Amino acid sequence: LSLSGADFREAASYPSSATPVFMAKILSAKVLSRSDAVKKALELELDLSDSDHVQYEPGDAFSIVSQNSDSEVTWLIERLDLTDVAQKEAKICVKASAGTRDLSHLPEVWTPYGWLKYCCDIRGVPKKMFLRKLAECTSNPKEKRRMLELCSRQGASEYSSLIRENVVNVLDVLAAFPSCMPSLQTLLNGLLRLMP
Repeated sequence: LSLSGADFREAASYPSSATPVFMAKILSAKVLSRSDAVKKALELELDLSDSDHVQYEPGDAFSIVSQNSDSEVTWLIERLDLTDVAQKEAKICVKASAGTRDLSHLPEVWTPYGWLKYCCDIRGVPKKMFLRKLAECTSNPKEKRRMLELCSRQGASEYSSLIRENVVNVLDVLAAFPSCMPSLQTLLNGLLRLMP
């Protein structure tokens, strides 16, 4: 995918950003925290030479948004049988309507590959409501019943122990339930924004 700077900035605009979003190359990364630390601290050296007019002062915060991996996005596209349309421009309705989320973080016209690679968190834990929507796209009755159990009130403890605590994501769910075939629109409605 050839991604121009304008495409990326539109795809990755953030309401809290004080400046336009730009791409930068990581020149080096060094782990600063101990191996047993609760949070990993990194020292990153960024190449800002291609960015226009970067201004910052000591104490300013930088947010880094990493894109989803090519292999995971390709797996997802192949799994959902979207290979033929993955690189073709498509248009989606980004305004929320009854039963849909606001998708204004997505460029209205782009490719399915671009939306999944740069805009959607495919590694995040799916919410129960998203699992319910995925269950509606599942043709195997046993798989569908299991998904519905996980997102039911009675299945709350199982959802917590099996999904949340194990940080199961949509890729894992689709691998575990082979008859689940959501549409691209269902997927885009259920996946959260890729956050810094």
